[in-house]
Amino acid sequence: MSCPVQHGNAGTVTLDPYVANLRAEREILHAAGPVTRVELPDGVTAWAVTHHEAARAALTDPRLVKDVAHWDDYQQGRIPEAWPLMSTIPPTPTNLLGTDGAEHKRLRLLTAKAFSARSVERLRPRVHDLTVQLLDDLEAGADQPLDLKDAFAFKLPMSVIGELYGVDEAEYGYLREMYVKFFSAVTGPEEFLETYATLERYYEGMIAAKRANPGDDLTTELLNAGENGDALTDLEVRGTLQVVVAAGHETTVNLLCNAVRALLAHPEQFDLVKEGRVGWDTVVEETLRFDPPTSNMIFRFATEDVELGGRTIRKGRP
Repeated sequence: MSCPVQHGNAGTVTLDPYVANLRAEREILHAAGPVTRVELPDGVTAWAVTHHEAARAALTDPRLVKDVAHWDDYQQGRIPEAWPLMSTIPPTPTNLLGTDGAEHKRLRLLTAKAFSARSVERLRPRVHDLTVQLLDDLEAGADQPLDLKDAFAFKLPMSVIGELYGVDEAEYGYLREMYVKFFSAVTGPEEFLETYATLERYYEGMIAAKRANPGDDLTTELLNAGENGDALTDLEVRGTLQVVVAAGHETTVNLLCNAVRALLAHPEQFDLVKEGRVGWDTVVEETLRFDPPTSNMIFRFATEDVELGGRTIRKGRP
C-alpha cells in the first residue's frame, strides 16, 4: 500500500483525508517530533501533538482552549462552513467537549448524576443480553462469511445508547445510518450538512417527546438535572446527547473491530487470552494503545503564544 502521507512545504506533513494507511500516518507523525505542523482538508493547517509528554502538557495548559472563538482562521472566514472536520468544533459550545473553565465545570456538575457509576451499572444486565443476542445471531449465520463491523460492532453500541436514551428500538437502524454518514470520510459537504441538520431535528423531537412523557432514561435525567436553580437548556441537553453518541458509538465500533483484527493477526497473543493467562481487560487496554479507535482528536486553540514540544504555537492557531 502506498504511503498516505507526504511532507509539504517547510516540514508540513500532509494528511490523507481518506486515511488509507492509518498506521503509516501515525508512524510518520511520531517520527516527525512531538509537535508537527500538518495540512488538513482544503489546505487548512494545524499542529499535531503526537508524543505522550507533549500531549499531557497540552491537555493541561489553560492557554490551549476548545472555544473556536480563539481560532483566527475561523473568525476571519477562511474556514468553509462545510469543512469536513467542523463537526468536531461546535460553533456554540453546548457540551463538555466544547467548553472550558467555569462553563465546563457547570456542565460537568449538572450531568454528573446521569453518568454516575450507579446509573451506568443499571445498564450492565441489558448490555449483556444485547451482546448475547447479537453473538447468537452471528453464530446462526456462521456457515457464510460475515461482516463483523456491520453485523455486530455497529449494532451493539447504538442499541445500548438507544436504550440509555429511551429511544424506540425501531429507530436504532435509522440512527446507525445517520451516524455512518456523519462520521464517514467520504460524505460530501452538502450531504454532511443535511445529515447534521437531520440529527438536530431528531434530537429536538426526542427532547420534546420526553418532556411530554418522561421515562427512566438518560434523556429524562438530563432534562431534570438542576442545582441551585440552574438547569440544562434544551440546547445543552441536545449537545450532551450528541456528544455521547460521538464518544460512545464510533469509538466502540472501532475498538471492537481493532481488537478482533489484532488478535487474529497475532494468534500467539490470542492463545494467551484463550488460555486465561491474559484477561480481556488487558486486551482492551492494549488495543487502545496499539490501535486506538480514533485518529485525531480534538482541536484546541492558543489564546497566546505557547511553547510546546520545542515549537511555538502562535496565538489563534489550532
